[in-house]
Amino acid sequence: MNYIIEANLGFVFFYGVYCLFMRNETDFTKQRVFLLMGLVCSVLFPLMHFETGIAENVLAQTAVLPEFTVNQIASEAVSATQIIFLIYLVVAVIIATPLLLHSIKIYHTIKSRGTRSGNFRIVESNSNNPSWSFFRVIFIGQSDQLTPEEKNLIVKHEMLHGRLFHSADILLITILCLACWFNPVLWIYRRALGRVHEFEVDAIVARESNPAEYGMLLAKTVLSGNGFLLTHHFNQSFILKRINMLNVITRRVSNWKIAGLATTIVLYLALVSCTEQLSEQEKPGEVFTVADESAMPVEGIQKFYEQLGGKLYYPEKARKMGIEGKVFVEFIVQKDGSLTDFKILKSVSDECDAEAMRALGKMEPWVPAKMNGNAVAQRMVLPVNFKLN
Repeated sequence: MNYIIEANLGFVFFYGVYCLFMRNETDFTKQRVFLLMGLVCSVLFPLMHFETGIAENVLAQTAVLPEFTVNQIASEAVSATQIIFLIYLVVAVIIATPLLLHSIKIYHTIKSRGTRSGNFRIVESNSNNPSWSFFRVIFIGQSDQLTPEEKNLIVKHEMLHGRLFHSADILLITILCLACWFNPVLWIYRRALGRVHEFEVDAIVARESNPAEYGMLLAKTVLSGNGFLLTHHFNQSFILKRINMLNVITRRVSNWKIAGLATTIVLYLALVSCTEQLSEQEKPGEVFTVADESAMPVEGIQKFYEQLGGKLYYPEKARKMGIEGKVFVEFIVQKDGSLTDFKILKSVSDECDAEAMRALGKMEPWVPAKMNGNAVAQRMVLPVNFKLN
């Protein structure tokens, strides 16, 4: 869950930086590079936490509770997490259905016969469909209404999309949109990347041909529609802006802005990868590992384990995969007895780790530890043994 939150916050962060500093630049190649870096950084940076193993000296200096064993084979009750995941999956399938249908259309078009031009296959049709490209396949719609010169411009345009691997960008961000369909910023991000692709290709074609003729061709196709979500199509709804941008001179992005963006990325990496370390350093007050009177559950450790057993279940995925092992969960019993700052010291699997953290997070407050008669915060460790019958 933490990974999903951090990744989606990354998408929002990098799109915000793009809008503030890069959207009005005319170097569309650098715009594209920054948008792609934002996607990659958002996906990878949350994985770069520095995992700390369970060192012997850590356990030696921390109050370790008796081991708790989980050996339930399965629970018939459907947890809230399972319900949420089911809803998430249903919505993802609904959103992916049109994409799947359009992919089938692309597949049938790719299988169609066409002419070869280098590594590209060009398929022409007189149907009332727009021109588009997908990797090395180019489709020219309404072919009978185009002059040879116009066809050449369209082919040149779509070949550039293929050579620049724009389809790979769209495929990547579309997969991310399906996985994070609940994040509206990511869908806006996808649209922005598609626009940058068109501007980048338009600028190159306009430099190598007559901008006026190219602009007329863009205007000629403005009334066409497009039914493909994964393709780069010659017509776009922002056609007027594309025509206006043909005469804009490309400016280099200033060095100070590039340096500032690079610094922002480094700072973001440091912030994400060191979140856990920073949170530990910012805990108010002293946290004891050993106290005169250790923290204890209100009704005793045996009753605590009984209550924990009613909340903690063997994850279905881990059970099916035969995963067993001990999860060491560190937490702090605060001065008011509340249990906070849960942390995995030793992991077994993502599912087992999450289940141990979830169950402990629902437990009632304890009697706090005492030093010299005063309540203090104490760090505890609970080994949770996931063992199949």
